[in-house]
Amino acid sequence: MRRIFVPIVIFLIASSVIFAAVGGVSADISQKNAKIFIKNQTFSTKVNRVVVFRDRALVERTAKVSIPSGESKIVLKYLPQQIDKNSVRVAVSGGAKASLGGVEVFLDKFTPEAIQSLKDSIQAIDDRLNELKIEEEGIATQKDFLKSIASLGGAETKGQQLVISPQNLTATAKFLESQLQKLAKEKTRIAVEKRELQRKKKELQEHLNNISRGGASRGYRVEVPIRNSSAADFNVSVKYVVYGAGWQPQYDARYDEKSGKVELTYFGVVKQSTTEDWDNSEIVLSTAQPQLGTEPPELTKWLLRKYVPTYKKSRAIGGGELLGLAEDKIMPASAPQSIEAEYSTSTAEISGETVIFNVSSRRTIPSDGQDHRVVIADLNFDAEKKFVAVPKLDQKVYITAKCKNTSDYLLLPGKVSVFQGNAYVGTQYFREPLGFEREFTFAMGSVQTIKISRKRTKEFAENTGIIGQNRREFFAYEIEIENNSMSDAVVEIYDQIPVSGDEDIRVEDVKFQPSPDRRDKNFDGEVVWKISIGKGQKKKIMMQFAVKYPKDVVVQGL
Repeated sequence: MRRIFVPIVIFLIASSVIFAAVGGVSADISQKNAKIFIKNQTFSTKVNRVVVFRDRALVERTAKVSIPSGESKIVLKYLPQQIDKNSVRVAVSGGAKASLGGVEVFLDKFTPEAIQSLKDSIQAIDDRLNELKIEEEGIATQKDFLKSIASLGGAETKGQQLVISPQNLTATAKFLESQLQKLAKEKTRIAVEKRELQRKKKELQEHLNNISRGGASRGYRVEVPIRNSSAADFNVSVKYVVYGAGWQPQYDARYDEKSGKVELTYFGVVKQSTTEDWDNSEIVLSTAQPQLGTEPPELTKWLLRKYVPTYKKSRAIGGGELLGLAEDKIMPASAPQSIEAEYSTSTAEISGETVIFNVSSRRTIPSDGQDHRVVIADLNFDAEKKFVAVPKLDQKVYITAKCKNTSDYLLLPGKVSVFQGNAYVGTQYFREPLGFEREFTFAMGSVQTIKISRKRTKEFAENTGIIGQNRREFFAYEIEIENNSMSDAVVEIYDQIPVSGDEDIRVEDVKFQPSPDRRDKNFDGEVVWKISIGKGQKKKIMMQFAVKYPKDVVVQGL
C-alpha cells in the first residue's frame, strides 16, 4: 500500500481567506455650525447665547468675519427649518463704518452637514459589516478544509486508501487543534464587532431620524447687503426664534433626618431637536413668551365671564399643602452612595409674571430630543417633621416634612423626586407656583422604626325595639402604636366613624379612649389623635360605636 503524506504547508493556501480588520468606524455625530459666506470667503459661526422659552428658543449666532471695502453681501446658510423667518435679526459691530441693507430670508432644500456626516457614518458601518460577512465566509471555508484533512485517514481515491503517516500524526493533530481554536476566536471576535457596529448603527439612525425625519431637510438662508468704507474685521450677530425646543422645572428634594432640613435642588430640564447643537453656549431659561414684530398691538374685546375652576384641590392629610400624591407607589429604594458635589447656581430675575434664570456657566445642549438638566439653584429649608398614620387603610407610619419657601426663588410647577437621605421615596409635584413665604409639605415615605396596627376587637348584633323591629350592630377597634426608634415621637393618627346618610340609620354610642385631639368639621366622621410616645414605648387607642337600623333594611357600607 502506497502512503501519501499530506504536507502541513498545504493548509497555508487557505489561510489568505481571512481579511485583516480595517479598524473601527467613526461615529462622530457632532453638529457642524452654520456658515457665513462673503464673496469667496467662508466663516464658521457658533451659538453664543440661547434664551429658552417653554415652547421655543431665541438663538444668537456670532462670528468674526473680514469684509472688503465697498458693497458686499453677508450670506448665512444652513439655519434650521424650524425657525420663525420673521424673527431673524442681523447686527454688525467693530471694524470700519458700515451700513446694512434689508434682511432677506429664503427657504432652501439641502442636506445639512450634520445629516450628511451621519449618513456617511452609517454607510461606513454597512461597509464594515459587509467585510465581516466575507471574513465569516473565509472562516467557514478554512474550517471545512481542516475537517477534510482530519478525514483523510478513511478516504479512498482511485482505489487507494490515503492515510497520514504515524510520524506526522501527532504534529498534524496538534496543528489541526490549534488552527481550529484560532478560527473559533476569530469567529467570536467578528460576532462581538458585528454586535457593536449594529448598536452604533441603530444609535446613528435614531439620531438621523430625529434631526432630519428620515430624508433631506429644508433650511433657511439669510442674506443681507452691507456697505463699508474700508476693509475691516467685524463681529456679526444673527438672532432668530426656533421651534422644537423648550424647558420645564424639575426638583430633587432630600430630607436629612439629623439636621432636620430639606435640601431642594432646582433644575431646568432643557430639551431640543432643532437640528443644531448648542455647543458651549450661554443658556437663559425664561417663562416669558417672545414678542416679535414692529407694529403696535391692537385692542380686542374686553369680555367678562363667570369664573369656573378647572381643577379640584386635593384634601391633604394633616393640613398644609401636600403637593400631589406620588405618581409612582411610594416605596423605599436603595440609592447608590455618591460623592457630594457643589453646583454652580443660576441668578434669577422676576419681572411681573415673567421669571428668568441665567445659568451660571456655559453648557452644551445637543439636538437629540433628550432631557438635559441644568442647575438653577441649590436651596436649603428648615423642615417641620411630622409622623402620620392612617391604619384603617395602610398599617405603616409615614413621615412628612413641612417647609416654607424662604429663598429668593419662585418655585415653578414641576416634578419633584423625593429622597430620604440616599433612599428614593417617590415622585410628587409642585402643582402651582410657590413664592416667598409659601408653605409646602413633602410626603417622605414610610418609616420602619415606628409600628402601628389596627384590629377589630368587638362585633355582635342584637334586635331592639317593639317586637324587635330594629337591628343594632356593635363595632370596636384597637389601634396599637410602638416606637422602636432612638428618640421620642409625636404621631398623628387618622381614623373615622361612619356617618349616616339616611334618617332611618343612626350611629350611636360612640366612645374613644383616649379622646381624639380633633374631629374634622369639613369631613364628618374623621377623628385625629396626636400621640406622644417615648422611645421603646407602646400605646393603645380604643374606639367603638353602634349602628341602629330597621331589620328589614340592608345597610350599604358596613
